[in-house]
Amino acid sequence: MKIITLTTDFGLNDEYVGVMKGVLACRAPEARVIDICHAIAPQNILDAAEMVAGAYGYFPEGTVHLIVVDPGVGSGRGMVAAEADGHLFVAPDNGLLPAITKKAKRARFVRITRDDIALEKSSTTFHGRDLFSPLAAHLVIHEKIDALGPEVSLFDLTEAPEPPIEFLQNGIRVQVTRVDRFGNIITPLSRKTITKTYAGISLDDMVVEIGQNKIKGLLRCYADGKMGEPLVLFGSRETLEVAVNGGDASKYFDISAGDWLTIRFGNAQKKMKNLLKCL
Repeated sequence: MKIITLTTDFGLNDEYVGVMKGVLACRAPEARVIDICHAIAPQNILDAAEMVAGAYGYFPEGTVHLIVVDPGVGSGRGMVAAEADGHLFVAPDNGLLPAITKKAKRARFVRITRDDIALEKSSTTFHGRDLFSPLAAHLVIHEKIDALGPEVSLFDLTEAPEPPIEFLQNGIRVQVTRVDRFGNIITPLSRKTITKTYAGISLDDMVVEIGQNKIKGLLRCYADGKMGEPLVLFGSRETLEVAVNGGDASKYFDISAGDWLTIRFGNAQKKMKNLLKCL
């Protein structure tokens, strides 16, 4: 079965997602359309990239992933397609695909130049409907990115957004990239980054600071924390989260996406060079 996934910042209060699915149904009626997420923070490219990067590997090879988070809609920004680890991607050229595929074993890119695939009448404000949905439908049928335009280097594309991380003398300051449905506070700081940078340092000694609040240590799952109290763990994306067992951490700390928290490692020696390499 052919599959197209959809990820947007359109939400579900308007007709936008439904109309895109309508175009896909007309152009590729045999394809199954699966939503990854439509609650991406508005115009937040990093949020979308992290979401899709953590999700696409759970789909069959050959899946077409359509991502429309497009602050530059209607401007001169380009469109790109990619093939990575057997998956196909279509998105604006705004850093999404370099960020999504950065951990892929193999990836290649084309700059989309075809203008005969779009809907006959195209809006300058809804390229998700008029340009990207027809392109995804074309791709799921023909299964090749090569016919969409010339192959380009990763370095010819808009760079991926950098994770919002700052380095301190004995720790890391990181920005919250999203708050999920349960109020869990999610950051882009991965277990791999921390363990490589602070090899030999017990994560039990890690302290997360949110304002004047401090949470010490790392738990395995939400239920390991005391009911109604905050805890720190690595979530399903293997990135650092702050949660409240049975509660809403974002309300508990009055924190939202875009706010910052700090992770301290006591007197651990900084290994800045290694940290930069593994981001």
